[in-house]
Amino acid sequence: MVRKTITGVLAALTLMLGAPLFAQEQEEPEYKEQRTNKVGLYLRGGTAWATGGSFAEWSQACTPVQILGGAGLSWNIRPWVRLGLNYDYTYSSRNRYYNELQPEGPAVEAGEGMVVNNSQGGVFYRRYNAGMHGVDLSGDFNLMELFKNRSDKGWFNIYVGTGFGWMLGTGNVWSMSTGHSSITGPSSDGTFGNISTESWVKGLNQECKFNSPYVPARLSVEFNVLPQMAIGIEGGYKFLCKNMDLAPRNLFSAGITLRFTLTGKIRCRACEQKDARFQELVADYDKVQEECTKAKSEKDASLKDLIDENESLKARIEALEQANSGSAKSHIVYFNLDSSTLSDVERERLIAYGVQLSSDGMISIVGEASNEGGSEYNQKLSDERVSSVINILNQIGIGKERISSAKGIGSSANGEGPAFRRVSITAE
Repeated sequence: MVRKTITGVLAALTLMLGAPLFAQEQEEPEYKEQRTNKVGLYLRGGTAWATGGSFAEWSQACTPVQILGGAGLSWNIRPWVRLGLNYDYTYSSRNRYYNELQPEGPAVEAGEGMVVNNSQGGVFYRRYNAGMHGVDLSGDFNLMELFKNRSDKGWFNIYVGTGFGWMLGTGNVWSMSTGHSSITGPSSDGTFGNISTESWVKGLNQECKFNSPYVPARLSVEFNVLPQMAIGIEGGYKFLCKNMDLAPRNLFSAGITLRFTLTGKIRCRACEQKDARFQELVADYDKVQEECTKAKSEKDASLKDLIDENESLKARIEALEQANSGSAKSHIVYFNLDSSTLSDVERERLIAYGVQLSSDGMISIVGEASNEGGSEYNQKLSDERVSSVINILNQIGIGKERISSAKGIGSSANGEGPAFRRVSITAE
């Protein structure tokens, strides 16, 4: 019987451990980290009641429910399975008053030369006390992990489990009995003629011990109030493999458990939510800072463009004033950034300047670029600007023979900005 029971327990544990092999792999949520390779401690308190055994008939005269307490260590090797080393203790007490005396062996022993003719009596009260210590190894399987997509985020779990253990019981049986005896003794002449009656009351206190392997089974419904703490409601059953005097055959229990995770980071949900909110605020702050920096850069760039445009307009006004006076000996043509094409305004200004020049005077042309670009690029850009100015002059009748010199000098020696994106014309 014991061998068959142990074989069944091992098969159940193998099934629990192998169950994950049949489950589909998926990305594990964060809560499962709290139940992977974590060691925990639990405390248990509740009630227990025993049935079966040689004292089973006593139960009709008493309440068999007793207090149960226990503790243990657990190891969550995976979110769906945990192993445990468990200990619990319960104290059982039974008593009975008999309406009729229960037979018990001879109550009176006759002395030398005396004969007991009749002895009647028996037990009228019995009491049984026993403390039971149970230690077992167990494996528990989490039924909730059978659901592929859990919506509870791991706070609700149902465990079923079994294992193998050993129980040690120590206690005593105390009984009281009463009765009377008729005794015949020799008379003075040597015959048996004297008769006496003796009444008696006797108490017996007998120590008892028992030990037996047992197979446990348990069902536990647990609620994770914190990632490292769970409260559970547990029901249990122990089947004692040996049928011995005064030992129960079955032991049932019910109670409340409190579990703590001893390894891993100790974090609470409120702390995690607070940290998550803080990270969100930091991200929002960084985003606002980035937007402010971008807006400032755009504003600075816009302001710089306005300043450059103002400088360019001032230079153009001066050039127009000189052209209108008819006394200008020189003229400056301004260009936009990275451009060698004349704007409409600059084209009209250049034509107005060329028209007021004398018909036979010589001119020199110098092209420049502001210092923002590289030297090679600026040299090419200044040459292209000179060519654009010469093309316009040729169109209004100023031929190449009237140009004494025309060259691009690349980057301006004076600085950067719109005032130095130019071609200078000087009449000789």
